[in-house]
Amino acid sequence: MSKIVNLYLFLLLAGFPIFSFIPISGVSVLFRGIMLFLGFFLGTYYLVNRKGKVNKSVFFVFLFLLVYFFKLYCDFIFTDLKFGRDKFEIFLLSLSSVIFPVFCLSFIDRKVINLRVILIFSHFSLSATVFIAVFLGLKNGFLYRLSGNDILNPISLGHYAVSCFFISLFFFLFYKEFKVSGMHKILCLLAMLISMVCLIMTASRGPMLSFFAIFLIFSFLSSGSFFKTFLMMLFCLSLFFVSLLFSERFSNALLLRFTVDVEEDGGEARVFLWKLALEKIIDSPLFGSHTTTYYGYVHNMFLEILMSTGVVLGAYYIYLTFFLYKKTVLLYKFKNIGMVFGFLFIQYFIASFFSGTVYSNDLLWIFMSILFLVRIERKNV
Repeated sequence: MSKIVNLYLFLLLAGFPIFSFIPISGVSVLFRGIMLFLGFFLGTYYLVNRKGKVNKSVFFVFLFLLVYFFKLYCDFIFTDLKFGRDKFEIFLLSLSSVIFPVFCLSFIDRKVINLRVILIFSHFSLSATVFIAVFLGLKNGFLYRLSGNDILNPISLGHYAVSCFFISLFFFLFYKEFKVSGMHKILCLLAMLISMVCLIMTASRGPMLSFFAIFLIFSFLSSGSFFKTFLMMLFCLSLFFVSLLFSERFSNALLLRFTVDVEEDGGEARVFLWKLALEKIIDSPLFGSHTTTYYGYVHNMFLEILMSTGVVLGAYYIYLTFFLYKKTVLLYKFKNIGMVFGFLFIQYFIASFFSGTVYSNDLLWIFMSILFLVRIERKNV
């Protein structure tokens, strides 16, 4: 059963991007269906066999999400609000990628989780994803923003590139602690290079901002390895500026995406939605109102939580993130492999302020749950 658990977690973290390249109609729905079945099976199995023994921290996250999803499905039934995608698709995504995974991790025995194996297979999957996406993009051509395929959009692909880069970086820097082979170290260098190229080609703001934020945090925490990471970052920045010099069209489009128009009339829709969310929060501060608006979701998960569940649960969410940041710092101090999940959680936490919803930021909740299961100890898990 432990192998099935680790396979399930790998598929949650990095299975979807590589599956999305399979040329089968409805591959996305098929993958979600498989994950729904696995999540239900594993959650039920461990709930019964562990006789309800629960990790309280993860279970409270599960209860927190249930409050949100209760309001989401009330909005489905009783309102005509805009959700940005088909309601059945949201329902399937919520169950397969958020509700059942967090439910399973509430009851799964942490001793059966092999973090190193999960990260290694996730690294191979993400490396293959960014390589295939860049290769196909250069071969077939694309507009100024690269998307992996018809399923992976530039934002998702950009996030996978950031995750691939930092998993590669940690494997490369902590190869002794994580027991990385020489060939794997070479793969890490190549993966960092292709991930940076992929990130630049997606021209997506959220992934880029999360990339620079994580690097700053990592540099702040580093001491002896700071110079090495600084040189790597300098190399990555040089790739970024070289790409701008070689493509005037690309540079103009990319720089335009980092320019935000806040005007009342004709301004960026995302800024308008943020203002609308703040108005709804002021109107219903304690218990919240709706999960979306008449014009669409607000593209800011924290504002969405405040708007839909109120300031009490919003404060609880911030408390969780602050606690897990402190835990990540301790895991880094002890060179525990669990720190990688901590930094990946920070990546998606930062990105959630600029795009997505509670149900589409599924990796944030999964990394959060796994991080709660990691023990703080000097030896690797």
